[in-house]
This record gives sequence, structure tokens and C-alpha cells, in this order.
Amino acid sequence: MKKLETIVFLVVGLLFLAACTHISPSWHLKASEFDTLPNSIGDITVQHDAPFDLSEYNKISMRSEYEATTEYEDPTDKWVLKGGVISSGLHLPGDEIQIQLKHLSNGPRIRYQLTERNASLEKVGIVKEEISTNQQFKTDLPDKEGALYLLSAEVLDLNYGVEDTLLTLVEVPLQAINAKLYTDKEEYRSYDSLILQLENFGPTTLSFGVDYSIEKFENGLWKSLVFENMGFASIGIEVQPHDIFEQPVDLPRLPQGKYRIVKSFSADGTKLDATLAADFEVIK
Repeated sequence: MKKLETIVFLVVGLLFLAACTHISPSWHLKASEFDTLPNSIGDITVQHDAPFDLSEYNKISMRSEYEATTEYEDPTDKWVLKGGVISSGLHLPGDEIQIQLKHLSNGPRIRYQLTERNASLEKVGIVKEEISTNQQFKTDLPDKEGALYLLSAEVLDLNYGVEDTLLTLVEVPLQAINAKLYTDKEEYRSYDSLILQLENFGPTTLSFGVDYSIEKFENGLWKSLVFENMGFASIGIEVQPHDIFEQPVDLPRLPQGKYRIVKSFSADGTKLDATLAADFEVIK
């Protein structure tokens, strides 16, 4: 299990947060937006693998070695297909994808294809194929999770030989979040710092910022601590499947009691998000 330390990625934001905490530790309470919050979501008993690793296929997105990796021929730039629009990367099941070519003179015939692929980029089947002089192609992805596709445009000569190729990868991730939020200890003193940890059990990549909230359990209710003159830097973070994100948190001389840290995140390539809470206690 690899841990993602925040020292390198978040040094500016964390220094900013720490400075604000020490300069103005005063705070007041307000009602929390949440009642009961879990510390985990999904199945955290096992690690869940993503069906595909797009990092293995960088050579496809870099427009090199097409012929060696797939049945497609390498681009020749004879028709200069760069400069248009082509869908790529992560998409939802059923999303519309498209190719919009930059104007090609003389209206050549173009073969458009959307083909499903396995983890080795071998063709599973043709989802949609069209040969036309239309320089725009649109279609919908199948309503299927955990799928990989190649979207292509091939300029054809009069004998249907390929004169140029445009090719990208499209992935539809599994629509799932499996994650846990926790602290490095259960008890702290008011002047301690804690380590907040978000563990991604896969299969999706999790995205979030450095922001979080500290809440206190008081009179049977959760209440948020609102700090004066404290803010969060706008920094985006991604945690890959099977990685652990660690974030240092300074405790601003909190009184004895029961607390929780609340953090929200989303899963890339899905409409899924989650808010979890890590409980801890401040003792004398």
C-alpha cells in the first residue's frame, strides 16, 4: 500500500493553514450540516482493481506506435488531422462522444469507428462504424461500466487504403467508491497534531481538495467549529486505487471532548461522491 504524503504537493496550502491556526485559534460553534456520518463507504474488506490502467497506454494518446499496438496504421499527417475535436479519457456509461475534424479540402472519405477493447487493446467488437464524407461523427457509448474503447477516424483513398489516422482511448470506469477515512490515533491532547488518512480501496480514482471541517459532539448534537481568519488553498488532489492520502491537521488547543473530521470527495469518471467522518477524542 503506497502512502501519498502531502508535504510536497500541499506545502503552500498547509503552511497557510497552520499559520492561520496559530495566528487566530479562536472559533465558535454552529450546527453541523450532517447528523450521523460513516467513516467508510462501499466494500473495504478487499482491494478493488480497476479493469484498465490508462497509464500503460500513453503511447496511444501520444500518437505513436499505433500499428504495433492495434490494427490501426500510424498517423501520417498527410491530412493534418490535428486541431479538431475528439472525445477521449474518462466518460460515463451512455455518454455522447464525437469527432469534429478540422476542415479537410476535397471532401475525402472517412471511416469512423468506435470499437470496444480488452486490457491488451485487442478488439472485442465494433460498437459503431460509418464511412462518409461528413467531417463530424457522433454516437453514444454503450450503457456499460468498466469498458474501454478506441475512437478512430481514418482518411481513405479511392481504393479504401488508409492515408491518415486519428485515434484516442475512451474509458468508462466501474461506477463505485470504496474508501475509508480515519486518523492515526484515537486520542490526542489539545496541542497535538493528527494525521488524517483517506484510503482508496479502488476501483476508481478519488478527487478532492485540502479542505475539511472539524466538528464537536456537544449536548447530543454535532456542531462545526468555525475558525476566524482561516481558509483553505485551492489545490486539487487525486488518489489512485490502493493508495492512502495523508494530511497533517493541527488541533487548535481544543477542549476535552469528542470530535470528528469531515471530508468530502468524488470518484473520477462517475457521478458519485461521498462525505465521511473520522472520529477522535481530545483528552487532558
